[in-house]
Amino acid sequence: MGFGGDFSSAVKKADLTLLEIFGGEVDIDGRPVLAVMDDDQYREYRAKRQSDNVDEIFTAGTLLTCRLDDLGFRPDRGSLLTVEGKPFFVGNVTLGEGLLEIELEAREV
Repeated sequence: MGFGGDFSSAVKKADLTLLEIFGGEVDIDGRPVLAVMDDDQYREYRAKRQSDNVDEIFTAGTLLTCRLDDLGFRPDRGSLLTVEGKPFFVGNVTLGEGLLEIELEAREV
C-alpha cells in the first residue's frame, strides 16, 4: 500500500489546515496576519539553548507561526517586529513548506 500523492504537498496542506484551525489574526507591524503564538513551545526551545548573554536578566517570548506569503517577508535575526503593539526582537527563523516559525524575544536587562 503506497501513498498516492505528493507527500510534501500533503504535509503543507496539513500544516496550513492546523494554522487555520488554531490560528487567529495577529497584528504584525501594522498588518493583520493569520498566525499562532505559542509561549509553551518558545519556553521549550529556550530550555534547550542556555543563554550565553550574562547581562540578560529576563527573557520572555513566544514562537510565532505564520505563512510566508501572509507576512510578505522573512524577518532577519536580530531585527525588531511589533506584534500586537509590543516590540519583539527576532531570534531564530525557520521556513518549511511555506510556513515561518519565528522566535520572538522581549528582553529586559
